[in-house]
Amino acid sequence: MPQMIRLLLIVTAGSGIGGAARYLIQYYAQSKLSFNFPWGTWAINIIGSFIIGLFFALSEESKFISQEARVFLMAGLCGGFTTFSAFTIENYKLIQNGQATTALLYIVSSVVVGILAIYAGIALVKQFA
Repeated sequence: MPQMIRLLLIVTAGSGIGGAARYLIQYYAQSKLSFNFPWGTWAINIIGSFIIGLFFALSEESKFISQEARVFLMAGLCGGFTTFSAFTIENYKLIQNGQATTALLYIVSSVVVGILAIYAGIALVKQFA
């Protein structure tokens, strides 16, 4: 089996597990917490960022994690759990590489343009509905 197909299957397996974990945490938070705050998503984003930080450090510092394990854990499990973890690790790398301005631009533009894109999508559907 070609390496790329093998890695895609590994990512797919991790994504399924991460997505299921995300759903369970969001379901639990919505059913148990009555605050007017998206605690489930907040917790997922923070937990995912912490976990991807652990996996990143293990793979960069000690070479303890193989390429297949790194793909499964970081792109698959964490990516399926939350893309916010990828967003935070990318910003960490930018800041570590002395690109704080680029990181700030990435953060602000992702949030602002993302929210604008939601409005645009909703407006488009309302236009044709």
